[in-house]
Amino acid sequence: MVSAKSVPHVAFLAFPFGTHASPLFSLARALAADAPSTAFSFFNSARSNSSLLQSLPSGLPPNLRTFDVPDNVPEGTWLPPVEVRLFLEVTPGNFLETMAAAEGEFGRVTCVVGDAFLWFAGDVAAERGASWVALWTGGPCSLAAHLYTDLLRDTFGVEDQVVYISFGTVIMPSPQELTEMAAGLEASGVPFLWSLKDMARKHLPEGFLDRVAGRGLVVPWAPQTQVLGHLAVGAFLTHCGWNSVLESISCGVPLICRPFFGDQCLNAKTVSCVWEIGVAFESRTMEKEDMVRVLNVVLKTEEGKKMSEKADKLKTTALQATKPGGNSIKNFDTLVKMIVGNHGS
Repeated sequence: MVSAKSVPHVAFLAFPFGTHASPLFSLARALAADAPSTAFSFFNSARSNSSLLQSLPSGLPPNLRTFDVPDNVPEGTWLPPVEVRLFLEVTPGNFLETMAAAEGEFGRVTCVVGDAFLWFAGDVAAERGASWVALWTGGPCSLAAHLYTDLLRDTFGVEDQVVYISFGTVIMPSPQELTEMAAGLEASGVPFLWSLKDMARKHLPEGFLDRVAGRGLVVPWAPQTQVLGHLAVGAFLTHCGWNSVLESISCGVPLICRPFFGDQCLNAKTVSCVWEIGVAFESRTMEKEDMVRVLNVVLKTEEGKKMSEKADKLKTTALQATKPGGNSIKNFDTLVKMIVGNHGS
């Protein structure tokens, strides 16, 4: 563990809900491995840290340490909007107190890398005379929409304002929609693997599992990247979160998009209309006939074959970017220099 207070000290501030913390944690591990002489502190809620650490095949780099930030959420609470509200009630004080303890051990923070949802990260960096890097965990289209909000409004106008609809950080279609999805899968005749939480199984049609036995499997959890990487997988039905989109692209798998909120709608539009590597449901609710239609398009038609070919080309582009000399590697090296300067190795 790096402990000398003269070395750079990089602090990662995580938003501990949904899949926000995971890409920040992956970045922290990669940077720590590349800059062994720099101290890295990862600040996150205890529950989120526990989940991230359990998923690791091996331990952390010796110069990276996780710190548990109080989240103000009573044990047993599992209502995402409530969790977020309680967490924000004690933020940013909870981060500042925990960071003070880390600085006592590793020295003053020289760079703050924060989830873009944490509005105070820039102020934390400025107070320390440190550099600040914000991580946007969604897609580039949604980021552009935020950056150019005024331009978009001036160009296209705004008919109505004040409404916010959220399905929370754990997305679950309505019972009726789950029933329609199951009916569509059954009618399509295609083999499938469905990752569905146990609490939602009661909404499946009576006898559904028996009728699809042999070609369909419903499980409470699946290792998504490994499943997508299997040659037998020809399509991915997803809510179109950015992590899922990237994982599908990296495996060359076409997408069937059912977006719910946030950047998912823009991601679905990009997948279907720009990259042309999938289809998006035109209505915001899936029905049996729609399921049968899109499954047939993606898996059994010439149009679907073209989607697969384009997805495979994007896969190749993505893999090239992560090889030595690729754009992602070059960008990562630039980020390392930006964050730790010449003290990294």
